[in-house]
Amino acid sequence: MIEVDKSDFHKLKPLFPDDHVYVEVPMIINDRRGRAWVDDLNNPALGFIYKGYTGFIEGKGDVEQLIEPIECIKNNTLEICCAKDFEDIIKKVIDNVTDKTNVLFSHDGVQRNFTAPDEFEIVKIDSELFGRLDETGEKWLLAMYDDADDFLYSNGMGFAAITNGRLASASTAFGFDGKRVNIGVATNPDFQRLGLSKACTSALIKVLLARNLEPVWITGPDNIASCTVAEKNGFTETHRLPVFWTEMVKV
Repeated sequence: MIEVDKSDFHKLKPLFPDDHVYVEVPMIINDRRGRAWVDDLNNPALGFIYKGYTGFIEGKGDVEQLIEPIECIKNNTLEICCAKDFEDIIKKVIDNVTDKTNVLFSHDGVQRNFTAPDEFEIVKIDSELFGRLDETGEKWLLAMYDDADDFLYSNGMGFAAITNGRLASASTAFGFDGKRVNIGVATNPDFQRLGLSKACTSALIKVLLARNLEPVWITGPDNIASCTVAEKNGFTETHRLPVFWTEMVKV
């Protein structure tokens, strides 16, 4: 496989089009984030892209070519999203891989309003709060952007729940592919079951809908808390997606 220079990321579009079901993919390609490999730079049939603990594989061909790029990122990988066809080669390179499923939820376009308890303030995420997102206990919220400047100047937006100076919960947008936007949420274990994820998410959805954007939500079917927040905010399941999960990284 050939690692792709940032200036050539557009050559990945035949394999990872703008309507790719994982909306992070167009953001990675269009904004030249992360790393990418192809079997043939000018006529790719097999491709692998990686950003923020997550890899994506598309195409056909000699899957043995994937060994080298997977080796490059395996110690920083949480999941690889791809068809079942690639299971054997992934497990050949990475230990402790499990076959899982992600669920994609689409939004109905109707705004719901949820309020946080009185002691919490729902605020828009700025550069200072962006750098504190890992206080929720979920480092991956930071992973789709290079830094706070990248977040602020690359359509990044989100809302956080604050109490007594502590960042308790957050909902952020990432994976812009023109119209669709992926939403990620996390709540510090000390503040769960207070409705904070729902409140932060509803504030974010209000902004996205006002900008004529289409929110989507991707999570595992066994993540009951995430599914519940999605459904209460007007999302319904539309796709089931294969994913391979590794415990090599704790995020």
